[in-house]
Amino acid sequence: MFNFFEYIANGKDRVYYRYLDESGNVCEIRYNEFADDVCEVFNYLNRKYGDIRGRHIGVLSNRPYQTMVSMIAAVLGKAVVVPINQYESSENIEYIIVNADVEILMISDDYQKYQAENTVKISEALTGVRNEHFVYDKSMDEFTDDCYLIVYTSGTTGKAKGVVLPFTNITGVVDTDLGGYTEITDKIKGMYLTVPLYHIMGIFYWFGAVRCKWVVQTNQNVGDMLHDLKVFNPELVVATPAFIKMIDVYIRKNEKNELDALRFIIAGGAQLNNEITKRLADMGVMCMDGYAMTETAGAGTINPDPMGHSDSIGIPAPKVEIIFIDGEMCIKSQFAMKGYYNDPEATAECLIDGAMHTGDLGYVAEDGYLYITGRKKNLIILSGGENVSPEELEKKLYADQHIKECKVYEKNDRISAGIFADTEYHDEIRDFVSKLNASLPIFKRINNIDFTDKEFEKTGNGKIKR
Repeated sequence: MFNFFEYIANGKDRVYYRYLDESGNVCEIRYNEFADDVCEVFNYLNRKYGDIRGRHIGVLSNRPYQTMVSMIAAVLGKAVVVPINQYESSENIEYIIVNADVEILMISDDYQKYQAENTVKISEALTGVRNEHFVYDKSMDEFTDDCYLIVYTSGTTGKAKGVVLPFTNITGVVDTDLGGYTEITDKIKGMYLTVPLYHIMGIFYWFGAVRCKWVVQTNQNVGDMLHDLKVFNPELVVATPAFIKMIDVYIRKNEKNELDALRFIIAGGAQLNNEITKRLADMGVMCMDGYAMTETAGAGTINPDPMGHSDSIGIPAPKVEIIFIDGEMCIKSQFAMKGYYNDPEATAECLIDGAMHTGDLGYVAEDGYLYITGRKKNLIILSGGENVSPEELEKKLYADQHIKECKVYEKNDRISAGIFADTEYHDEIRDFVSKLNASLPIFKRINNIDFTDKEFEKTGNGKIKR
């Protein structure tokens, strides 16, 4: 069993967190220091507001260590924790604060314009003096379903929804998924986590690092990710395909000298490009992905054979059952959400008879490997009755290395593609699309290309809005 606070206590003087300060120096924080910092913030909140049990505490910060300490201090107090995406628009951040009934908002210094019923600057609660020491007690790891996180997930349309996840659901998934892969996890000493801590994948692998005794390493600024990666030189990187593409380009230009420790890359948010997976494998780096949802606390699928099944999302993870209903993939798991916060209608639409309806269309092959073909709500239905999956065509378009982003849609009852690429490559891309069309059925052919010189609008989770 993964008792989170027991693992923290047993870490003692082992390195918990490594980061670069403003001068570029490598700094380390040990488990006993992290535990004392959690204790200080927990005591600060209780002195200022009384017992925080059951109270809704929002955390809005652009500093990963502040975020980790604040969230775990709230968990220690058996509060309801609401991690907030700092990259969201002001309107959406204010919506989340209200929608999640945040009573105490913990903010880093850059977000003082946001207010709740009570607002705390994290820098005032977390001084680093460490006069108050953490002493472990078994009751710290005793939780009911009333101690949960509300993790907001942004769809490609509509308002973000708050997913209610009991704390033990998340630790349960971490223990179940990572506990069975010791042949991989035991080879890892340090993890570079580029996925933010308001995202279920970021939370999953942060907790996973505690479970597997990896050193957590994060980036302070998005623009410094590649530089920080070279400095940390970890065995494991957890990232989106966009950053993994940057790693691939860097290694091809510079070989692997500065990243000689790198052995594993875990992708999240979207499937990896097959060519990148194969190229990195040839350089001794195993790329792994799977399928998970915020609504299932990260439980879903794992691909144990990324080279042999590079187009697949893998096989069901332990304690997960995958079924298909009218072509839609559904997940049954004991770790699924309690529901969407204050939204019983949305909950009833997707959580039916214990099965989480993912909205993704797909199938299972004879060997048990699962494949996604598109999104149910994104399916394009032409006037002739033909069904076209935009995701299927987008995956084919991304085979052209000059296409940075693309989006397939219907226009005038025909298939069109919006493409973000440098102007100098437009003619090459047109030629590529012409060749692609020759291999497609007539109704799937891309009849129009709309080039753009800027990125497409994204959701809070980095997905292109439809």
